[in-house]
Amino acid sequence: MRRRFPVILAAFSAVWFAPAARAQGAISLQGLGYPPGQLSARAEGTGGGVADFDALSLTSPASLAGVAASALFLQYSPEFRKVTTSSGSASTMTARFPIIEGVLPMGQSWTLGLGTSTFLDRSLETSLKRIQTVGTPTDTVTLTERNKVLGAIDDARLALAWSNSPVFRIGVGAHAFSGSNRITFSQLFPDSAKYTSTGQNERISYVGFAASVGVELRFACWPPSFGTNTQRFTSRPAFAVPIVCSAGWLRVLARWWRRAATRLPSATSSPR
Repeated sequence: MRRRFPVILAAFSAVWFAPAARAQGAISLQGLGYPPGQLSARAEGTGGGVADFDALSLTSPASLAGVAASALFLQYSPEFRKVTTSSGSASTMTARFPIIEGVLPMGQSWTLGLGTSTFLDRSLETSLKRIQTVGTPTDTVTLTERNKVLGAIDDARLALAWSNSPVFRIGVGAHAFSGSNRITFSQLFPDSAKYTSTGQNERISYVGFAASVGVELRFACWPPSFGTNTQRFTSRPAFAVPIVCSAGWLRVLARWWRRAATRLPSATSSPR
């Protein structure tokens, strides 16, 4: 019975905190951007398995309680893209700093963390050439349409974690979301003396607030450690993203060998 208790507790936490699956939970389908995951290089190297137990990943504030010394973390993650078509290929490199975080232990039980990360990223550029009719049906010209979007939504988190023993850790976090998208649409003609090119610029700004809670339980009678995280993000006036929950377990098999897994259930999300 003692061995079954951690499994029962983890299953109960995942079911209790998970919202009703009434619709598609992919936040990227709302058009706000692509979610990088807010994971550190260590968590990404394990496929996200240790994300709920990694103090450098902004997923669970309870993981800050495991930091024993003050630290400042800056992550550089360049993105390489290559597009290949029948006419050739093109490569680009985008410099990204997805996570910046500082951790400050306060006494024996409390740990304070302040960090910022990329919550959603939306950067793209497309170019299309087509034949445009000008005047008579036989009078045509090659028109180039360019659509460029640059922007992101950042997550600034202030978190506080508490732990007075290796068995139990708890943390809370306050989040402030801010960002914008700069959209440029232009139509370019090859002969500027005969035709006038046009362009449109638009800027969309976002502001939101959220709160997160994380809990870690470590059992001496059984190697796995369980952690859960709950977070809610709200933004006005256009979109609302409900509660997001995750649960994970970590088992230390040897000094340099660990097994971990994280489960992120789908949450309901719908535009308003």
